[in-house]
Amino acid sequence: MRFYLGQPQELEVRQIDEKTGELIVKHIQPEANDVRRPAHNNKPHPKNGTAAKLFLYGVNRGRMEEVARDMGLTLEVVDDLREATLLVTSKKYYRQKPQKIRDAESTNLPILCF
Repeated sequence: MRFYLGQPQELEVRQIDEKTGELIVKHIQPEANDVRRPAHNNKPHPKNGTAAKLFLYGVNRGRMEEVARDMGLTLEVVDDLREATLLVTSKKYYRQKPQKIRDAESTNLPILCF
């Protein structure tokens, strides 16, 4: 069986029969027009009702915006650490503890490392 991008895939549902204890496997073929996509959360940031404001340190801004757009997220990249609701950096930069990261830690700004 071949799978194509955007085409529905066969689903397999497994259940255990309560009486016999046997495994029941059902194969369900979705209709051709039943293309389901994951729901994206476009809700505002929960604390203040606006989009999350990210301060990027050592992270490519264009790539971050592209990923957010692909995921359907609303992000705002800011240039001032005081305006940010989250600092995003790599583990490498976090371990080096540059001044910006120390400033974020001193103000209890959440830091996301990857």
